[in-house]
Amino acid sequence: MRKRQQQALPSPATAWERFRNLLLQERARILRETRSLLPHLGRGERLSDEDQIRAAHDEFIVIEEHRIKLGKLRQIEEALRRIEEGLYGVCQDCGEEISAKRLAAVPWARLCIVCQDRAAAADALDVPASWPRISY
Repeated sequence: MRKRQQQALPSPATAWERFRNLLLQERARILRETRSLLPHLGRGERLSDEDQIRAAHDEFIVIEEHRIKLGKLRQIEEALRRIEEGLYGVCQDCGEEISAKRLAAVPWARLCIVCQDRAAAADALDVPASWPRISY
């Protein structure tokens, strides 16, 4: 079994504050972008059949972008809550520390890279992440 190499995190107070600021900045950016998407929906204009198809497609794209941004916003809110509760930087699956490098790349990460890879592989195979992995 291979040992995980973890980069040591700075003192929790300074590291968490840095990550908290990153999360707050990202939250503000998403909220700005989300507000700019909403005016593009449901204008109620009378359109030709061809224009209705194009408008429906455009609205679908805007709604999908909005859904993705709201999902990311939920992850950010959860990460901010974990900071407040003192649980930030701990993998919610295995309980190990999430590396500083991973948190710098994805400050809202809730899984270490090993557990994230396992979850992504399970999603790709459509099997529960909790199933044991077979290694050869």
